[in-house]
Amino acid sequence: MKFTRILLAVLFATLIPAITLAAEFNVGSSVSVQNPVKDNLISAGMSINIGNVVSGDLALAGQNLQVQNEVQGNFIGIGQNIIINGPIKHDIFAAGNILFINSRVDGDVMFAGQQLILTNKAVISGDLTIASGLLDMSGRINGNIKTIGGDVWINGNILGSANITVQKSLKFGDLGKINGTLKLAAPTDMSPNRDKVGGEIIFQQKSFNPEKEFGEYKSMMHSIQWLSALVSIILAAVLILISKNFIANFAEVSKEQIWKNLGFGILTIIILPIVAIILAVTIIGIPFAIIAALLIPILFVFVCIVDAFVIGHWILPIKSSSSFWRMLLSYIIGTAVLMVIYLISCIHFGHFSLCFIGFIVKALVFLVALGAVVQIKWEHCQILRKGKKI
Repeated sequence: MKFTRILLAVLFATLIPAITLAAEFNVGSSVSVQNPVKDNLISAGMSINIGNVVSGDLALAGQNLQVQNEVQGNFIGIGQNIIINGPIKHDIFAAGNILFINSRVDGDVMFAGQQLILTNKAVISGDLTIASGLLDMSGRINGNIKTIGGDVWINGNILGSANITVQKSLKFGDLGKINGTLKLAAPTDMSPNRDKVGGEIIFQQKSFNPEKEFGEYKSMMHSIQWLSALVSIILAAVLILISKNFIANFAEVSKEQIWKNLGFGILTIIILPIVAIILAVTIIGIPFAIIAALLIPILFVFVCIVDAFVIGHWILPIKSSSSFWRMLLSYIIGTAVLMVIYLISCIHFGHFSLCFIGFIVKALVFLVALGAVVQIKWEHCQILRKGKKI
């Protein structure tokens, strides 16, 4: 089982560059694929709907992801809400808030996030490995299951064994059954009735330690970082094509006024939520509060995409007259530097960790990028108020 997890993690890490060698790309605010895809498909956007067959692997990144038809390869997804209604012929690798599976998966499933929901139509032919706050499982799992999280609800059939580390609760429904061995680790004994487990029940009392328990999932999280970097590069390429002058202006402002940008970024982080709350408590301001609640996450996602230009411009300067490839190379360099910092931050020396370095650097780059975006838009608004053309 350990070898299988390592193999899956390595596969996830190598899968991303492999599927890009022959793949279709779709990027936009709202993406709908209704024609058959004869190759691999990579797509990024706020809302993505895959309505037809994908003959190869499918990689999606966005807010709301829906797969309504068959995927004949692997599925890789990062999103807030991920819904799988079509059969997946190989493995699922996913991270996000909610993963909802309502179909057959012929391979393994690996998930890191808040909730994993398997309906009574879900059939997992392989193993299920997850780290989540809630596992709500109906349907059937033909292989083994390993889960680490807060709550586990089992109302389906697990043909293999289960290794469950739970913090809050483990409950079985009328249809819940583990045919193999149950290894349970929890603060108190939550062992089910004997008729719910076909094999041996092994209980270990221990406190839930997220740092220790989720350590086994670091390989998968590293792979997710690589996927995020790839998606960011694709989105940056689109931004360069549609708004070359803004990118050049952003890069220059972020470099020349770094401390001013940092201040703007900190003020924006503080002021935006306060303004949204003030608007929400007034009847007239409620519509504006709703708009702000929608726009703030979009702004932050946009800044997370362009922040690599902050570092890239220091190493490979760009301007509005620069070629598309120079701009993209500058962004890739910035992304590579951030990835190296991330990898360094994962180094541990006994009980000492460098994770704070990565967090501080990423936070500073984000705040400078946010400040530069706000400053540019503020200056544009000032020009508009004076009745001048931008």
